[in-house]
Amino acid sequence: MKKLAALFSVSFLLICSLCPKSRAATTPDDGEKYSINADGDAFFFKELSTSLSFPDVCSKVTEVISSNFVNAGAGVSLNNQENLFMANYIFPAVQKDFPLVLDAWCILKVELKNEQMQISLTLTNYSKHTGHTQAYIRISDTQPLNPRGEKYGFRSQKKLTDAFENTIEKALALFDKLQRAVENKL
Repeated sequence: MKKLAALFSVSFLLICSLCPKSRAATTPDDGEKYSINADGDAFFFKELSTSLSFPDVCSKVTEVISSNFVNAGAGVSLNNQENLFMANYIFPAVQKDFPLVLDAWCILKVELKNEQMQISLTLTNYSKHTGHTQAYIRISDTQPLNPRGEKYGFRSQKKLTDAFENTIEKALALFDKLQRAVENKL
């Protein structure tokens, strides 16, 4: 009976460790750079005080993102009634491992409510280029977000971890540029 109980508890722990964990949308703690949303995607969030109007906010955001703007699908979306600005955004060449190159795709969302500008950036896909071919990889399916993630053509998982760290650095730099633009320090 003790062996059966021990076998049951080991089986239960094994099953629990293999099942994906459900994650609720959270905001980062002081030491964290990003959070994980319910879909398992990494996202960044920042709130700034501003007296700018919505058209002025859109102008500032457009100035900052214009260097990497990608007109893919919807491109930029504006909702003047809800003071909402959304754009597809790419961080180019976050990892290179000849002949593979990864670009990080994300969704930038800026919302203005009661003189508070809320900026969020959700990392969605890597675009993998090899010569003349292109494939998309969900960022949440790779390391470090998914410890069991595949290599996706890279020689090691470290390359994907490095790509994620490079993407984080670029996302934080984008947030810094947006803050300086809104504060007229850019």
